Amino acid sequence: MISLFIISFLVSSALGASVATEDSKDHNCTLGDGFKALSCIFKMQDFLEKVEHLNLDNKEETGNFKSSCSSLENCFTALDCRTSDKKTSDISGMIKVYCDTIVFISTDFVECSDKLEETNSNCFENWDPFPDNSKENDETKKEEKRKVACKNFFGKDNCLKDEITKTCSEQEWNGFKNHFISLSNITTQCDFSGL
Repeated sequence: MISLFIISFLVSSALGASVATEDSKDHNCTLGDGFKALSCIFKMQDFLEKVEHLNLDNKEETGNFKSSCSSLENCFTALDCRTSDKKTSDISGMIKVYCDTIVFISTDFVECSDKLEETNSNCFENWDPFPDNSKENDETKKEEKRKVACKNFFGKDNCLKDEITKTCSEQEWNGFKNHFISLSNITTQCDFSGL
């Protein structure tokens, strides 16, 4: 669920990234930089295919995914020029945050996740931090849905905080919270100051 949302977000961001042309005036990019950017976008297509088929329970697959993350992040970071809207450097940051979150969930958080599943945690099982809002055309309704999603980002009444802290530890909660707040900051603007 999270993967599908981020895939669509990364694709739209990547396709919107500036590719250099000889007469571009709003950046210092060369035609060679444009070819490098295209190379990164092709790498991104491979990355997105891996994301789509990633099995978080398979350690070897997760290791390969982590390598793919590093390679793609390095590709965008290595671009010599920056556009005035900073989309290229933003894509690199988004990839890093997304990859860090997936690696955290598939490595550091596995034991806690298993415990939560064993206790049949309704809060954890029903958790949906990124509800699909794409079919809503009314901007007012879209904004209201975003506010509700932010309010329930960590479950109704922030139930995940209590469940993860009680079942695992406060340290596990803090790691989980920090990774998903970083992920949320890429996609939606929520106020997490009360957590």
